[in-house]
Amino acid sequence: MSLIRGVGLEINSFTTTPQPMSDGKATVHAEMTVRTKYQLDITEYVNETLIRRAMELMNKFKNALRNPNINKKAEELLRIVRWWALGDLDTDPVDKFLKFFVAFEMLASLMGYKGKSGGSWVETFCKKYGLTCKFEGMRVNKIRNLIMHEPGEDRDRAEEVVRKHADEFGREVFKAMRRVMGKELGIGV
Repeated sequence: MSLIRGVGLEINSFTTTPQPMSDGKATVHAEMTVRTKYQLDITEYVNETLIRRAMELMNKFKNALRNPNINKKAEELLRIVRWWALGDLDTDPVDKFLKFFVAFEMLASLMGYKGKSGGSWVETFCKKYGLTCKFEGMRVNKIRNLIMHEPGEDRDRAEEVVRKHADEFGREVFKAMRRVMGKELGIGV
């Protein structure tokens, strides 16, 4: 819920109560109590089919995590998801981009692209997964390197590109994460 609302909360208790309606939708009442003693009550109308699909995917993911043959990869995928989520929650576009890039690089490494293709691993990985990894004529790894290692005009130009395209890059990384998770864990995401 904290990711959906865009606010990090330490939750002490969380309950949901779905109430099916005659029109095929469901009312979901969610109640959570956070450590600061505030209580947040939310009532939203959600499509029942989407709720079932989400629950089905979570059950498949849970079962995949229990499978000892893919447990190691699942742990690495969860680490990648955490980096992506940190980027998604960040408000500074440069920090957001850098966190998305960590997730991107870890994902490419997990799938065997990093080091295998020399310096062109970004192009190879992006082509394989149908990703946009060049913004305003600059590859994402070049942008990252300029931000991290180059003072001056080149760095300023890279940061300008990132301010415009950090969210777009995050969506591209998310798209790759979904494909990899679906393939590796055997779940249709």
